[in-house]
Amino acid sequence: MPQLNESYASGIDEQPQSVGVLEPGVYEAVLVEVVAKPGKVAPLWSWRYEVAPGQVGEGRTLYNNTSLSEEARWKMKETFDAFGVPANTNTDRLLGQRVKLLIAKVIAQQGKRQGRFVNEIQEVMPIGQRTVSTRKSADPDDPTAPRADAFAGAVQGTAPGGDDEPPF
Repeated sequence: MPQLNESYASGIDEQPQSVGVLEPGVYEAVLVEVVAKPGKVAPLWSWRYEVAPGQVGEGRTLYNNTSLSEEARWKMKETFDAFGVPANTNTDRLLGQRVKLLIAKVIAQQGKRQGRFVNEIQEVMPIGQRTVSTRKSADPDDPTAPRADAFAGAVQGTAPGGDDEPPF
């Protein structure tokens, strides 16, 4: 049976992964480009990010679209807020800046990768924002402390008294 020699195998093991799907999580990324495109309902902007140097998946490209429709204003606000600028800021000023991206692993519902796992940007967040909840559990001896309903937590996919992190 064939086997790679140690030197060659070591080079492969150290090779950064440049294809495939990133594991779900929060990644720092650099904004590389914003392009205006026609959309189904309204024009949209396609935001292209690259995973920041020093991160797992460094250099990987991720895209996020923001529609200019009335119903999607919240997503545009989320994106500009992540950069800490007002919505009338020229996106050219944002190029090269870092943000955090909450990345999910989903099955593509359409397009050339339909039925396959792909990455999707769930949320764009400022670099300084904490991604782990700092809430403390209720003191069991304090009758005035708010209590989480155990059933509601289970239905929403979070453990009672747990944090807000995504369930992956």
